[in-house]
Amino acid sequence: MRKLTILIIGILFIPIVFASTLNRQLPSSVQPNQPFTVTYSTVNAPSTKWFVAWVDLVSGCTPSPYQDFMASTTGGDKSVSVTYKSPSSGNCVFSGGYFQFADESKQYWSSQTVIISSTPPPCTSSWSCGSWSSCTDSQQTRTCTDTNGCQIDKTETQSCGTPTICTTDDDCEFYEKCTDGTCKFNKTYLILLIFIIVISKM
Repeated sequence: MRKLTILIIGILFIPIVFASTLNRQLPSSVQPNQPFTVTYSTVNAPSTKWFVAWVDLVSGCTPSPYQDFMASTTGGDKSVSVTYKSPSSGNCVFSGGYFQFADESKQYWSSQTVIISSTPPPCTSSWSCGSWSSCTDSQQTRTCTDTNGCQIDKTETQSCGTPTICTTDDDCEFYEKCTDGTCKFNKTYLILLIFIIVISKM
């Protein structure tokens, strides 16, 4: 039925010309059991009406064979995209050609292979980080998420503030304690301060 439709449309377009090329563009490799697109497009099509029909013989992928046509009443280039599906293993081989009603010539495409690759496509991380935490013990942290899902969340750390160099507690503020040569906030002071506040309100 489709062949008859193509023939009738071709006859309706007589007299026509098609002094150009029909290109077929397909990917070099795809993942197993995945859809992929093949584009058929004219190059340097005439400015008058034209018609072209083609048959693509496909081994390994579906649909096979694939036949279609393009036509124009106003001239100029056109393209059409066709979705194929890859197999679970093996490769897809495309071979076929197109027919021009203008001069009844047949043109054949060179055989092209789409490799079915089981190797996952490369994943490029794209990190989105939250705000830095408050400065605690001269350190700040933040959580970063890979928006592309390539890696798990990570925590980043940076130094903050200017730590005071000390040898004893006397070198530090009254609410600090000399630890590992630097003045750090004394948590005992915080507990004591809270206790004093509570007592004062009783």
